[in-house]
Amino acid sequence: MEKKDFLRSGLQDNSFDWVITNPPFKIAEDFIFESLRVARVGVAMLVRTVFIESVGRYDRLFSQNPPTYFAQYVERVAMVKGEAQIIIGEWRKHYNTKRPAQRV
Repeated sequence: MEKKDFLRSGLQDNSFDWVITNPPFKIAEDFIFESLRVARVGVAMLVRTVFIESVGRYDRLFSQNPPTYFAQYVERVAMVKGEAQIIIGEWRKHYNTKRPAQRV
């Protein structure tokens, strides 16, 4: 199996129906932007809850590409390097323009 860097793969727009992944936290935002470009229907990301706590991320990502919803795990999830509070963020392309995100 050949390994490829998803962010530099050169995939065409709308190459897949869905992109579902657990991206590296430091570049999760880049993964979401690239996933939105290559997915026809939607994107689902498994990320730590602190991912949604940034004003800068709101300005760069959520205000322009509001997620359809976030699903919060109620228990801490065991990960390779410990445990973390996890959410699944989902973006469905047909809903994004109809559901503006708001900052509180």
